[in-house]
Amino acid sequence: MWRLIFTDNPADIARLQTELDGTQAEAVDFMIEETCWSEDVPQFVGGKGTAPERRKALRTAYVANKQPLGSRLIFQKPSYLPF
Repeated sequence: MWRLIFTDNPADIARLQTELDGTQAEAVDFMIEETCWSEDVPQFVGGKGTAPERRKALRTAYVANKQPLGSRLIFQKPSYLPF
């Protein structure tokens, strides 16, 4: 899921969206609304902000927490918690 959230390459986005059966915006929304990442971006909980604002905030929080990019990458469907 993090690969999808962090990529800006349109071809990679399309490929990952197909593999993960969800859009980049849905991946960001899931992480903000359904996981502990909501604590890092509380200003965006509840669907607040635009998709680009939400994605940027989540990326910034991830980097600030110094998470290795390989951690918590698995995402199959929005009902699946990736950890």
